[in-house]
Amino acid sequence: MKNKIETCSIMNAHSGRCSENCKWCAQSIHYKTGVKEYGYSTAEEALKNAKYAAERRVQRFSLVTSGKTSETGQTA
Repeated sequence: MKNKIETCSIMNAHSGRCSENCKWCAQSIHYKTGVKEYGYSTAEEALKNAKYAAERRVQRFSLVTSGKTSETGQTA
């Protein structure tokens, strides 16, 4: 690995209302955690955040969502 680090950044692209029952997760619908819930972010918002990360020399950028599958049926 030498004297080098790689940086990454994530963007929460969907929050709350997860149907999974993970006892440690604040986004599960099975618990009253008070987590802020919101639907999917727009592509424009994701691109803005990715550009912001790239300007700061972040090497990897990922979108994360709550839930096992998305509203489209694709794995989140």
